[in-house]
Amino acid sequence: MALKPLRAGDPLVMGPYRLAARLGSGGMGVVYLGVDGRGRQGAVKVLRDEYLEDEGFRRRFTREAAAIAAIDSPRVARLLDAGPDGDQPWIATEYVHGPTLLGAVAADGPTRPETLRTLATGLAEALRAIHDVDVVHRDLKPSNVIMGADGPKVIDFGIAVGLAGAMTASGVVLGSVGYMAPELISGDSRPGPAADVFGWALTVAFAATGRAPFGDGPLQTLVLRTVHGDADIDGVPDDLRPAVTTALRTRPELRPSAADLVSWLASGDVPAGIELAAEPAPAQPAGPAAETSGLAEASRVAEASDESERAGQAERAERAGAAEATGAAEATGAAGRAGGAGRRPGGAHRAGGRPRGDSAQQRARSLAALDILVGTSSSAPADPAGEDPAPDRPAVRRRRHPVTARRLVPAVGVVAIAAAAASMGVVPS
Repeated sequence: MALKPLRAGDPLVMGPYRLAARLGSGGMGVVYLGVDGRGRQGAVKVLRDEYLEDEGFRRRFTREAAAIAAIDSPRVARLLDAGPDGDQPWIATEYVHGPTLLGAVAADGPTRPETLRTLATGLAEALRAIHDVDVVHRDLKPSNVIMGADGPKVIDFGIAVGLAGAMTASGVVLGSVGYMAPELISGDSRPGPAADVFGWALTVAFAATGRAPFGDGPLQTLVLRTVHGDADIDGVPDDLRPAVTTALRTRPELRPSAADLVSWLASGDVPAGIELAAEPAPAQPAGPAAETSGLAEASRVAEASDESERAGQAERAERAGAAEATGAAEATGAAGRAGGAGRRPGGAHRAGGRPRGDSAQQRARSLAALDILVGTSSSAPADPAGEDPAPDRPAVRRRRHPVTARRLVPAVGVVAIAAAAASMGVVPS
């Protein structure tokens, strides 16, 4: 992962670690390279300042540390230390020297066949270990895989679910559109291990081809491709294609388990109970309903995205108006202060009410808490670490990368309960 200089205001010490550089940042925290008193390096994730008073984010941070601690695998970056209950919560994990899979493909192109099989096997082993302790990662994708010298390692359990005590508000889902399983986009069921298997197939396909399997384009298009299993896996080698194809089935119960994948890749034999026949097409409504059913679902996602944009814009306009009015009042010696109001081309393979809070600020905060990352195209300079701009505008935060760009938006089924969840102090796990 690329090292970047510390910024003004960055902490210098966290627990036993002296912070030496920035490794990257995300919606919930900033990750630093830390060195302890014995010279050992660690990746130290620190909760963002704006979330220090948010008990929901603190709970999620604690759950992330617990999830990592429960997993014992050389294919997962191990937990070194943590201080999730301090004034500024932090988690230190093994620092893995090497680029992310996203950065490696952006720099060098598709993964070589011999390395690709090692990658596919290593990621399947990581998922088996994760699922063995009843954890679901929920966000397996190229930027969450580090290509270490001894093989791939999975990182970032910020939205993992499954441990005892984890809470997920009904209808709330988290993940990265473009690498989410269709059942997560619909929000109809609790995330299960099969969702990670779907992410495994998409990540392996990306490594093999250098392309995001669901391509780029408008959000509605990505959602429809995911729901209908329209993943482009042209270029995946023949020895991996059967496993990738079955892992991309739209019905989670028809996908192999992570343990099945490990056995399959090691022996070359199809595991018992796995059928290679094409997945039966789901029943579709006839006539105009067939056209509108999928479009309506995608439109709900687009509407949610527009709402998050409007909420952020309205809040900034209101803050600007309040500041201008306050300045005018002071200039004229007014006793009171003026206040503002609150606030790709189609693939060859087919695998298959808005929130109404009390203010725009609450809506923006609720939407920011969801951390839904959406893949689109971009020609901006590479930034494998996924560095965020200044975090003071969470509802419209942008990231750019030559392979994918991402935008914070709510997912299907999320918007109707986002403000209510925030007001109750419930943050999606």
